[in-house]
Amino acid sequence: AFGFTGFGFDALPTCITKTKSILETLEGKPGSHIRDMLGFQVADVLSPEYNHAVFTQLQKASVVWSNDFTWGEEKQGQLERMCFENMRPGAVLILYRKPVQRELKWDIGGVVKVPTSWDPECNVVILKKPEL
Repeated sequence: AFGFTGFGFDALPTCITKTKSILETLEGKPGSHIRDMLGFQVADVLSPEYNHAVFTQLQKASVVWSNDFTWGEEKQGQLERMCFENMRPGAVLILYRKPVQRELKWDIGGVVKVPTSWDPECNVVILKKPEL
């Protein structure tokens, strides 16, 4: 697409299946290129059985966009810590909520409004892992 790759995890198999079916509709060499640049896996990112796959993707990621706003604070905190411990310096975590792990030393990149299906002016928080 624009020279970057993407990878997504979702605990719901139907979400992954639908995404892959949409990608299959992309035609020709451009469609093939986009499919080669993207990956998806059904996984509960907090489940230990998926640690290797999740940690590998976090270590490569420049941007992690988390859709965990409906999770409880304990699980949200686990996700924040996992990202902070595994993302490379300078990488960005985007949340639909304020961070719950206050002791993690993220740089606050800002709060911006993003239209979503549930809120046309949803605030998202941008956290940057500090440079070394």
